[in-house]
Amino acid sequence: MNETREKKKRDLRAALAVRGHANSGSWVLGEIEIEENCLADLLRQKWDLYLEAYEKTGLKIGLDVPADIAHSLVEIAAARKAALGYSSGLRIGVITRQTAVRELGKKASVAMREIEAKVQLFNLTQKKASPMTTTNNISYHLVNSRVVHGDDNSTNLTINERQLFDNLANIVSSAIENAGERREILDKLDELKNEKGKASYLTKLTSFITAAAKIGHLVAPYLPALMEHASALV
Repeated sequence: MNETREKKKRDLRAALAVRGHANSGSWVLGEIEIEENCLADLLRQKWDLYLEAYEKTGLKIGLDVPADIAHSLVEIAAARKAALGYSSGLRIGVITRQTAVRELGKKASVAMREIEAKVQLFNLTQKKASPMTTTNNISYHLVNSRVVHGDDNSTNLTINERQLFDNLANIVSSAIENAGERREILDKLDELKNEKGKASYLTKLTSFITAAAKIGHLVAPYLPALMEHASALV
């Protein structure tokens, strides 16, 4: 996502430079627009990860899922505002850059409302879980992470980071019989474990979930902890 954001900004500045407006209010408004779109896209990516896992289990999505995504909105928006800065007093029509940056997050708020509606729709139309998957109505969370308990009657357990990846490795090793397939999934899990960047982590998380799709009902309980691990990255 960082690479996408920076490419869009380079393209915008180049286009404005051609017209002699590289440092104008048009640049600031364009920069904020790019930030808005990237922030909204990050939330939708996070929702897609949750949805993919829960679709494979038939379990109801509890209130902790939209709450976790909303928490990400607050954290990421605050980080981007700090990165963009409030110091500049450049005027953009009748407003300043400071005002434009302060209002960052409008599109993400719209995306958040869309996600909340999709959660309700999913719970209304969800398929029943098979007897095998109902025993996994458990959500794991990292120790000291922010947890909001929903009303889905699931059990919430806390584990540390090492337990998180060790448990997932044990699940893959036990559940996947094909050696080549098992090695591929474990390699993606190792990449995920060692990733230090939030945007790249989310991309690798998608790859891991896709590779482990056939045991999605076993991986799903660990998804909240995997997402909380992403929140600690930069």
